[in-house]
Amino acid sequence: MANKSLVTYFSASGVTKKVAEKLAEAAGADLFEIKP
Repeated sequence: MANKSLVTYFSASGVTKKVAEKLAEAAGADLFEIKP
């Protein structure tokens, strides 16, 4: 069974989103945005 990773983030200004996208890409992880 393969391990899966998920990067979750909340970004009000967009900076965290950019970092999360780069992290998810580097880790081969899925990306999920937390919306209020």
